[in-house]
Amino acid sequence: MENEDLLTHTADIAAAFVSNNSVAVGDIATLINSVYSSLSNLGRVDKRLQP
Repeated sequence: MENEDLLTHTADIAAAFVSNNSVAVGDIATLINSVYSSLSNLGRVDKRLQP
């Protein structure tokens, strides 16, 4: 996923979550980081799981 797409998807997902759920201001950065990290790792194989 290209960086610009990754940022756009991260913002869209975080905004949708915040608009539909109660999120403390102090937790928004953590939410954004978690979404970004999750999207960044899509399609990657955990090397610990490979034989």
